[in-house]
Amino acid sequence: MRRAKILMSGIVASVMLAGCADLGATSPVLGTQPAQPRQAEQPAPAPAPAPKQQSDNAASKKEIASLRADFDALAEQQKMLMSKLIGLEQELTQKEQQIKELQSLLDAMDKRFADVDSNWRNRMQELSSNIDKEREARRREQRQFTQAVTKVISDQSNAQADGGEYIELVVQKGDTLSKIAAEVKVSVAEIKRINNLKSDVIRENQKLKLPKK
Repeated sequence: MRRAKILMSGIVASVMLAGCADLGATSPVLGTQPAQPRQAEQPAPAPAPAPKQQSDNAASKKEIASLRADFDALAEQQKMLMSKLIGLEQELTQKEQQIKELQSLLDAMDKRFADVDSNWRNRMQELSSNIDKEREARRREQRQFTQAVTKVISDQSNAQADGGEYIELVVQKGDTLSKIAAEVKVSVAEIKRINNLKSDVIRENQKLKLPKK
């Protein structure tokens, strides 16, 4: 019984001593030995990151690096495209200038061809007109030559038929009985009588008998 009381007293003393230590007491309680000075508490180290969090951080960093690389690549492509665009604009400007020069050259050639064509048409028309005039002159000369030959042949035939008393004259354009009579020095009445004319009207290419002189 006495031993149980002593044991109980020791337990109570230990509990009280521990409580004083927690309260920061420096003197012994209930006649116990003085407590040792308590050391300053060190901050608890931060808990080490879990392996999954480390893996997520590494994946995020890798993704950010990949996005940055993609952004740099896109920026470089944009620079290249801008450079190509500037080159195409310059080339387009040069092409437009060349087109303007070609159009100006074509306009000048069209004008020149139009002038040449107009001159050629005028010359062709003039040549055609000259050919028509020349053809008409040749026809007129041929008719006159034919009439002259016919007259000579007719005169010779009439001279032979009439015993050489008459000659034959082919009336030309503009001839009249009075004009012919003055030329051959025969009266109009005599010519009308010889040719059995009822009036003084004669026509071109008409054959008249005239007395020889």
